[in-house]
This record gives sequence, C-alpha cells and structure tokens, in this order.
Amino acid sequence: MNVETRLSPYFSAIPETDIPDVLQPVARLRDGFGASTLRVVVFGGARNGKSSLINALSGAEMLPVHSLGPGHPIVELRHDTDPRASIVRADGTEAEVSIDEGRRIARGIVEAVTRITMWAPFPFLSDNVALVDTPPLTGGDGADEWAIMTELESADIALMVLSADKILSRSERELARRAGRLLGDNMWFVVNRIDLVEESELDEVMAWAAG
Repeated sequence: MNVETRLSPYFSAIPETDIPDVLQPVARLRDGFGASTLRVVVFGGARNGKSSLINALSGAEMLPVHSLGPGHPIVELRHDTDPRASIVRADGTEAEVSIDEGRRIARGIVEAVTRITMWAPFPFLSDNVALVDTPPLTGGDGADEWAIMTELESADIALMVLSADKILSRSERELARRAGRLLGDNMWFVVNRIDLVEESELDEVMAWAAG
C-alpha cells in the first residue's frame, strides 16, 4: 500500500472549501499528491520488445528497437505541446537540446549522457503521465539492474516486458521478485511475441505471467 492510499481516509475528511487553518498543511499535501506525475517504468531483458512497446504507447518512433546494450541511458517521455529535450551527463551537468537531438542521443550510446527527458505531444501521456525506459537487463556487472531498481523505487506503476518465446534468465526472475515486493499490485507483466508460442503452451505462458 503506497503513502497516498494510506492517507486517503484523512484526505477525504478535509472539506473542499472553508478549510480550517489547522488542516491547511494536510490540504496542501493532498493537493500535491493530486497534481503529482504518474510514473510508469518499463523494464525487461534485452530484445524482449521493451522499446517497441514504449514507441507504440507514445505514438512515435522515439526509441531504437534494437538493444544498445550496456550504457543505455534512462529515457523519460512526457507530454507537452512544445517539443524539446534535456540531457543529464555523467558528471551531473544538464543541458537543453532539441527534440531531434534528444532522439539522436537515445538511438545511440553516448557515454557522457546518463539520462534523456523528451517532451512532445504524446496523447497517451497527456494526463500528467511520465513513461520511463530503462536499460535492458543483461545479467552483466549489475549496473543495469542497479539503474532499473533506482527507477522502480520512484515508480507508481511498473511494466515488465517478457518475450513469450524466451525462458526467463535468473537475473530476470530475481528482478521480477524484487520489483513485485516493492510495488505489489502496481507491477504488471506485458507478454510480447505471443504469436510465436505454440497454442498448446499458451495457457502455461499466460498462467505464469498472471501468477
């Protein structure tokens, strides 16, 4: 249960008008939760279709559909009528860039860039939703897993993309367990390439994702 859910009974007891001074701090807290961005973090193994899902949700080819491997930056998509992008470099400095430059950086590893945020008219994200792409889980030195967990800790919803024709690696299973403990019912599995599974195995695949 997240903090907002726990506080909901107290929030609902606050009147909409003529709020007493003693309740003003709680009212501001309530309004802050109401205005906060819903963060949807997408993660999964390499070549599971994670970027294809994000491109489909955003309605534009914002991310490369081939795995960039280690060094993949965090990419966050947000809605705005003014297309633009910002980057965070490895040394912590930030810079504003054009949306085209942001897409170019997202499509190829730039070692000095660790995070890209892009704003554009994304209809799916218009209701204050942020869609976050994470590095593919490779089971290497753990840097990708650390980056994913860091994003999951600030997530409201997590989508783990699975490929129906691939057996989950040990690192994928462990990350799924950790994410599930962190987010509970707010973690969902997206099963990709379901058309590649034999009909006789389809129920087994879906039962695993549902369980």
